[in-house]
Amino acid sequence: MLLTWKDPCVYCDEKCSVLGLEGITSGRWYWEVKIENELHSKWTLGVCRKDVRRKGNYLESPQRGFWVMGKVNKSYFALTNPQTWLSSMQDLFRVGVFLDYSEGDVSFYNMIDGSHIFSFPPASFSGALFPYLMIMYGAVSMTVCSMESGSEGLPVPLNNFPPLEETLSTPMEGFSSGCGVDGAPPEAESLLLP
Repeated sequence: MLLTWKDPCVYCDEKCSVLGLEGITSGRWYWEVKIENELHSKWTLGVCRKDVRRKGNYLESPQRGFWVMGKVNKSYFALTNPQTWLSSMQDLFRVGVFLDYSEGDVSFYNMIDGSHIFSFPPASFSGALFPYLMIMYGAVSMTVCSMESGSEGLPVPLNNFPPLEETLSTPMEGFSSGCGVDGAPPEAESLLLP
């Protein structure tokens, strides 16, 4: 799945977000998000419950069903209560997201150097969780990459997403639309819920 905001000059109270199509209710999951963004941008990624509010100006926190980390301009953060500012680090271009549903673990990794970024305190999940991407402003592109095998020393996926990338289709100005995946298996379904 791919989410792209094209206009780096647009700032607004609206957020654009997408969810994975199928919910996660058990097991250990791992995927990576490729990120391309300019300096002045704001985005988050992680997991959320399906029933969360995602219209208008909403807040992301574990208390509201979001376990996410992100970037605003030059700074990285985890949306805890209160917000946790992450130590100064290199720009993130590929983030690994690890979810262990039964252990209540949501963790993030910098896949350029394999370092740990942040782990939320263990949570007690109820209901399905979905991969989540959000862009608020800036020229940003985020792509969820399916993982066939894990890297040595890092979380290993026990379940995999189908090998599919898709572009968000939306009538809102400033977003790309269309899709196309060469060689995707016929049984693969879209990973997006608008």
